[in-house]
Amino acid sequence: VTVGAISIALFLAGIFPLGPVNFWFFSVLLVLLGLYRPNWCFLFLVAVVPFEIITVSPDTLSLSLRPYQWVFLALSIALSVRVLSGRSRFPLFAPSRLDYFLALIPIGALISGVTSGGQGVRLAVIVISFYAFYLLGRVFLKTIGDIRIAMATLFASGLVTAVYGIAQNIAFEQGINLSAVMPGRPGAMPAPPAGH
Repeated sequence: VTVGAISIALFLAGIFPLGPVNFWFFSVLLVLLGLYRPNWCFLFLVAVVPFEIITVSPDTLSLSLRPYQWVFLALSIALSVRVLSGRSRFPLFAPSRLDYFLALIPIGALISGVTSGGQGVRLAVIVISFYAFYLLGRVFLKTIGDIRIAMATLFASGLVTAVYGIAQNIAFEQGINLSAVMPGRPGAMPAPPAGH
């Protein structure tokens, strides 16, 4: 809840996207968190999934990173370092038939995106990132207790998003525009539909 409230406050204050120095500083901190406490970093990743409208990468970078993509990259780097150094206590999962079957979705999205061009490649990257998020979940969500903690974290950050969506509608009725919103439908934090 605290992470969500701080993220929304920083978004409204215009802090996001971060400047280059802050972006790289916090990126290093996220990698260090992933090295020291990968479970905490994974829960932080789960907590920032609802905040889709926020862009954290500086304008000087050619790509636009959402918070979940940013934390995912940092955690992936940290896990790679742990595995390559032999210090990982996380047994990586054995791929199942379901994993291979689900891999067809991002592969199909990539082929479709490359052949269609334009926004297709960007959408394919989003699909691939969610498949990679699924694979990361397979590493961290091994017991029912792990799933309960992750669901509670997701629920808490989703609650913050819902409260922000209600506040958006109330502000819209008062003539205040907190972010892209349509009458009667709060934008909350998910990205608005294309063209809005």
